[in-house]
Amino acid sequence: MRLPVLLLPMFLVACGGDSQSRPDGAPGDGDAGTQPDARTGPLPTTCTGACSTMTLNVSFGDVNRSFDRAFFGLSAPSQSDSGEWEIYIENNAGDDDACPTLTSPTPQFILTVAGLALPDDASVSGTATLVDFEGALLTDTVFEEASANTLSWTAADVCLACAEGNEADRADRMIAFDIDATFSEGSIAGHSYATHCESLDKLE
Repeated sequence: MRLPVLLLPMFLVACGGDSQSRPDGAPGDGDAGTQPDARTGPLPTTCTGACSTMTLNVSFGDVNRSFDRAFFGLSAPSQSDSGEWEIYIENNAGDDDACPTLTSPTPQFILTVAGLALPDDASVSGTATLVDFEGALLTDTVFEEASANTLSWTAADVCLACAEGNEADRADRMIAFDIDATFSEGSIAGHSYATHCESLDKLE
């Protein structure tokens, strides 16, 4: 039986892994995703062109794959380990473009990043976990936590006011970032663009 994506936090805890408690300044040239070091000033809240293009790649031995899409959700302070607002991200490889739910088709593999503070100009390191549902990347396990990872934000519009109920929800909420994660059998690196999914929120 394939494991639903939204049951992963319970699955990881049961198997001894780490998880989270379960997610107008404009960029100068629209390519924030390709030139993060060139950015100056506040983090952009818009993301077009290369910034909104998914170029996150997997390199494990002779296997080279890519992710198709990404989603994020927000955890309220009452639901997070840190007691602050946190972001949870799922980078997804598979055929389903819809937000993940308990009845979603099982993806080929996902990279989750948990325990992230709200985006700012700094590089951060959350808990990055690869889950290989089809068994093409990991030889002896279904999931593995990265031994090292660095995430650099390139643009973000999380709309915290939307999550707090002080503003109407918007379909254009997004985050964009570059990530480099190291695993025992390979690495995952590149640029990701994630849209908001209410199904990944933990607000109460």
